[in-house]
Amino acid sequence: MLHSSMEQKQDKVFQVTLRGIAPWVSQVSYQKEDQDIKLYFALSAGTISEHDIIVANPEEPKQSAELQNSVRQLTGNSLAGLEYMPTPQLYITSLSWLDFERAHANSKILPDVCNAVSSRLGNGQGCLFLFQPAEHAPLRGLLRGGSHAVRQSVMNKFHGQEKGKWVLFSLPQNSPAEAKRVVLEILSFA
Repeated sequence: MLHSSMEQKQDKVFQVTLRGIAPWVSQVSYQKEDQDIKLYFALSAGTISEHDIIVANPEEPKQSAELQNSVRQLTGNSLAGLEYMPTPQLYITSLSWLDFERAHANSKILPDVCNAVSSRLGNGQGCLFLFQPAEHAPLRGLLRGGSHAVRQSVMNKFHGQEKGKWVLFSLPQNSPAEAKRVVLEILSFA
């Protein structure tokens, strides 16, 4: 009888694992408020920023270490070339086919890169990625967020595909610099 009651109890227990932070945490406490539980961590040394925290959904497939490295490398390349454009109120960056080649990746991971860049910006503004997925491939654009007017301008001018707050579109220009100039000229009127 004791065995079955323990099984029932185990069904009601779950754990939350925070990997890699144990060396910095000296104390953990919690507070229950209505339907929420807040966890508090006292640090013994150092700091942890919101960018160091990754929340994984167990329903999503886990990224391989190689994929994570590719996302990390392309995120770094994107951040290095990131510029803020006040007129359309968005950030813009570009990735070349060489960036993808060096990261051993293809453009299918670009949404993960966009999300990583946007999380580091932390302000919810739009981010426009101009990219060339392969060596003789046409330039493409991926807009994440931004105002409805900006997304609509991109959709109208470049016949893009919209899904939620994402717009994927093709560009007729051959160089990222020329494409950036044309896109910004169009968006300055949005």
